[in-house]
Amino acid sequence: MKFQIKHLQLNIYYELNDRIAFDYSYDAIKHFIKSINFTNESRMITTVKYCEYLKSLFNLREKFDSFKLSELKKK
Repeated sequence: MKFQIKHLQLNIYYELNDRIAFDYSYDAIKHFIKSINFTNESRMITTVKYCEYLKSLFNLREKFDSFKLSELKKK
Protein backbone atom coordinates (compact mmCIF):
# COMPACT_ATOMS: atom_id res chain seq x y z
CA MET A 1 0.00 0.00 0.00
CA LYS A 2 2.78 2.43 0.90
CA PHE A 3 4.55 1.76 -2.35
CA GLN A 4 1.47 2.46 -4.42
CA ILE A 5 0.96 5.78 -2.64
CA LYS A 6 4.56 6.81 -3.28
CA HIS A 7 4.20 5.76 -6.91
CA LEU A 8 1.05 7.86 -7.31
CA GLN A 9 2.74 10.83 -5.65
CA LEU A 10 5.56 10.66 -8.16
CA ASN A 11 3.08 10.62 -11.04
CA ILE A 12 1.07 13.51 -9.59
CA TYR A 13 4.09 15.74 -9.10
CA TYR A 14 5.16 14.99 -12.66
CA GLU A 15 1.74 15.97 -13.99
CA LEU A 16 1.68 19.13 -11.86
CA ASN A 17 5.17 20.06 -13.09
CA ASP A 18 6.32 20.57 -9.48
CA ARG A 19 10.08 19.98 -9.68
CA ILE A 20 10.91 20.32 -5.99
CA ALA A 21 8.17 17.97 -4.81
CA PHE A 22 9.00 15.56 -7.66
CA ASP A 23 12.68 15.39 -6.66
CA TYR A 24 11.75 14.85 -3.02
CA SER A 25 9.29 12.11 -3.94
CA TYR A 26 11.79 10.53 -6.35
CA ASP A 27 14.45 10.33 -3.63
CA ALA A 28 11.91 8.97 -1.15
CA ILE A 29 10.76 6.20 -3.48
CA LYS A 30 14.36 5.24 -4.33
CA HIS A 31 15.19 4.90 -0.61
CA PHE A 32 11.94 3.04 -0.02
CA ILE A 33 12.79 0.54 -2.77
CA LYS A 34 16.17 -0.11 -1.18
CA SER A 35 14.69 -0.57 2.29
CA ILE A 36 11.97 -3.11 1.46
CA ASN A 37 12.38 -6.62 0.22
CA PHE A 38 10.54 -7.25 -3.00
CA THR A 39 9.28 -10.77 -3.44
CA ASN A 40 10.29 -10.60 -7.06
CA GLU A 41 13.53 -8.98 -8.23
CA SER A 42 12.10 -8.24 -11.67
CA ARG A 43 9.44 -6.08 -10.00
CA MET A 44 12.17 -4.06 -8.28
CA ILE A 45 14.10 -3.61 -11.53
CA THR A 46 10.94 -2.55 -13.37
CA THR A 47 10.10 -0.04 -10.66
CA VAL A 48 13.58 1.48 -10.65
CA LYS A 49 13.58 1.77 -14.43
CA TYR A 50 10.14 3.40 -14.39
CA CYS A 51 11.31 5.98 -11.85
CA GLU A 52 14.41 6.75 -13.92
CA TYR A 53 12.29 7.00 -17.08
CA LEU A 54 9.90 9.43 -15.40
CA LYS A 55 12.80 11.53 -14.15
CA SER A 56 14.23 11.63 -17.68
CA LEU A 57 10.86 12.78 -19.01
CA PHE A 58 10.76 15.50 -16.40
CA ASN A 59 14.24 16.67 -17.40
CA LEU A 60 13.18 16.73 -21.05
CA ARG A 61 10.12 18.75 -20.15
CA GLU A 62 12.33 21.41 -18.59
CA LYS A 63 15.03 21.42 -21.26
CA PHE A 64 14.01 19.76 -24.49
CA ASP A 65 16.65 17.96 -26.54
CA SER A 66 15.54 15.92 -29.54
CA PHE A 67 18.61 13.66 -29.35
CA LYS A 68 17.91 12.77 -25.72
CA LEU A 69 14.29 12.13 -26.62
CA SER A 70 15.27 9.70 -29.37
CA GLU A 71 17.66 7.93 -26.98
CA LEU A 72 14.90 7.65 -24.39
CA LYS A 73 12.53 6.18 -26.96
CA LYS A 74 15.10 3.49 -27.79
CA LYS A 75 15.21 2.36 -24.17
